[in-house]
Amino acid sequence: MDYDPLAKFGRMLVKYDRFTEEELLEIENSAKAELKTAHKAALSAPDPDPESIYDFVIPEAYRSEKYPEGLHNEEGEKKKLITGLNETLKAEFRYNPDTFIWGQDMANKDKGGIFNVSKGLQQEFGKKRVFNAPIAEDFIMGTANGMSRYNDKIRVVVEGAEFADYFWPAMEQYVDTSHDYWRSNGKFSPNIVIRLASGGYIGGGMYHSQNIEGSLAAIPGVRIVYPSFADDAAGLLRTAIRSRD
Repeated sequence: MDYDPLAKFGRMLVKYDRFTEEELLEIENSAKAELKTAHKAALSAPDPDPESIYDFVIPEAYRSEKYPEGLHNEEGEKKKLITGLNETLKAEFRYNPDTFIWGQDMANKDKGGIFNVSKGLQQEFGKKRVFNAPIAEDFIMGTANGMSRYNDKIRVVVEGAEFADYFWPAMEQYVDTSHDYWRSNGKFSPNIVIRLASGGYIGGGMYHSQNIEGSLAAIPGVRIVYPSFADDAAGLLRTAIRSRD
């Protein structure tokens, strides 16, 4: 019991005068009473209608007012796909101050990730909104889910892995996140965008060139988008960030 995290946390709260022991006991008793009430309600609730299995699978996607059909812009300045992603991220960070991004090497000096997608983001938006994560893909996904629960305005973009091949350790968190909207009957939506780099010109062999979207797309409750051009990349990223779920 001495090393139980919950008990240790309680002792720290008392030690640093955040709470008294009496206040913590009151919180604990209140939580137990709430749980007991919820338990009784769950046991007495009727079984759900099997037809409801398809309810709340995924929220409606954001629709652009300017380009409602996702039309290509055939005119204008030619840009690289990376530039389209970088400029769109910056635009969305300006649009919504509750937008965050983290992942592996997202904020290392002047470089932004392996492919420079997040270049300049931390300099403009600060360390509280743009920061590095440990090399732990399950941690990256699980933290994004937890943080997005704070309020519905939050949008989290994660570099789920430097290369898509490395995403496999995050699959448990990915699956868990995918059906949170469904199992809460639409009350909670984890508003997360996962960016992964795969395929393309790299030819790096194992763990640098696998295309894993087939496995990811088999999970209900997620959208998979795969841009071919810079305007695809910009439009799909903007739609993904502004959409719920």
